[in-house]
Amino acid sequence: SLLTSAALAEAGRRAVEAGAAAVLVNCTPARVTERYVGALRDVLPAAIPVGAYANAGAADEGVGWTAAPGPGASAYADLASAWRRAGASLIGACCGTGPAHVEALARSLRC
Repeated sequence: SLLTSAALAEAGRRAVEAGAAAVLVNCTPARVTERYVGALRDVLPAAIPVGAYANAGAADEGVGWTAAPGPGASAYADLASAWRRAGASLIGACCGTGPAHVEALARSLRC
């Protein structure tokens, strides 16, 4: 990835200083998104929501793109649960995901 978690955390901190009400990680590969969420959570005030909507990663990772919708969606939802534990409260899906992924998120993250 071209953007390090430290660089994203710094950008998030500056965004909040400029008035951002939330900071989200967008279009990072799903398997590495947790570290970006954690880096943001480490530097942002607790009152600022952090979120993530990741892409499916490489096609051969089995999370999206050409992966079977059921297993791929389940893998994505499992990864999203780790983002939630890292401090994300706004969670969605991006490139390489589809309706099955969003449905799996809704089922697994339901409070």
